[in-house]
Amino acid sequence: MGMQNRMAKRVIVLLLLMTGARAFAQSPYVDSLENLLDTGIHDTVKVWALNELSKEQLFGSPEKSLQLASEALQLANEIGYQVKTIPDKQALEIALIENIQRQDLSLIEEAN
Repeated sequence: MGMQNRMAKRVIVLLLLMTGARAFAQSPYVDSLENLLDTGIHDTVKVWALNELSKEQLFGSPEKSLQLASEALQLANEIGYQVKTIPDKQALEIALIENIQRQDLSLIEEAN
C-alpha cells in the first residue's frame, strides 16, 4: 500500500506542476499584441495595442496594466488621438479595408 501512496502523490505533484505552468503562461493574444508593438506600427494602432495589453494585464499585474495604460494615454495626447463612435457597418468596412491592406503588406514583405 505504501508504494501506491507514493505513486499517487507523485502523480498529483506532477499534475499540479503541469497545471500551474499553464496558469502563468501568456495567451497567444498577448503575445501577438507584444509582437505588434515591436514592429514599426502607426501610432494610433500602438495606442490601441497598449490599451488592449493594459486590459489583459489588469488582473494578473495591475502595476503593469497601469504602466501600459499611462503609456497609451501619453502617446494618445502627443498625437492628438481621438476616439470616435461609428456605426457597426462603417466599423466593419474599415476593418475589412485594414485587413486587405495588411494582407497586401504581407505579400510585399514575403517578396522581399
